[in-house]
Amino acid sequence: MLKLNLYIVVTLLYLLKSTDVTCKELSESERAARAAFVQRLLNKRKHLEGKIRLVGGSSEYEGNVYIYHAGRWGAVCDDSWDDAAARVVCGTFDKTGTATHGGQYGEATRKFWMDDVVCEGSEKSISECIFTGWGSSDCQSSEAAGVICTDRTKEDLIKTIKPAKRIHEVLDINSASLRLAGGRSNNEGRVEIYHKGNWGSLCPDGWTLFEASVVCRHLALGFAQQALQTDYFGSSTIVLSGVQCQGNESNLFYCEHQEYREVVCPGEKGYVAAVTAPIN
Repeated sequence: MLKLNLYIVVTLLYLLKSTDVTCKELSESERAARAAFVQRLLNKRKHLEGKIRLVGGSSEYEGNVYIYHAGRWGAVCDDSWDDAAARVVCGTFDKTGTATHGGQYGEATRKFWMDDVVCEGSEKSISECIFTGWGSSDCQSSEAAGVICTDRTKEDLIKTIKPAKRIHEVLDINSASLRLAGGRSNNEGRVEIYHKGNWGSLCPDGWTLFEASVVCRHLALGFAQQALQTDYFGSSTIVLSGVQCQGNESNLFYCEHQEYREVVCPGEKGYVAAVTAPIN
């Protein structure tokens, strides 16, 4: 806001100097003209609020995400960034999309406006999603969130209307188990489900702190520190996709999902859902 006010002041001083009116009274018509000009400036800046632009990509539909707020453009951090958030961003261009992480299109060149963005995927703008607050971020410039936007397909439309089922409706929870695998301790790792003699991973598409919190509650690990989409902890066959929790479930099997066993998982190859929890 300070930057916006300074911009207006400088513009007014320029107008006064260029029209040689610093030492004479303005007529009513001149005052009205200048007031209308300033109002147009304010309206233009207000119109930009919440606008999105993609920077660094090979086209206007891919790149690191920047959002306009309070008179300036700012970056988005990739903490909790997922395909649901990417779909919201790409939806502004009437497209769907996938998320990118780690400054795939270069390091952030502006202040981070948003961090820990969690979207359901149906929001009209990422400013409607949950995040830590404007400008509240501890991210490094290398943690810029990005998107790759693509045209919507019939499969995308089918996926959005496909009814979700709770996991316990397709699994025998009396014989199913949950674990974290591949970590350096029991408090971190990729999330795996055991069913009918096999362990399998979860697709990370849409994986957020809501789901991670339920996993930690399920495993008696307290609260979740991070919800990760990564191959850092290794990977295994993905058997479950579209996992979505409200965050208050007692265990993961009461959360909803889209597909079991025959799974199509978008995003980075080899990436799976993972969790870290504080070590007590």
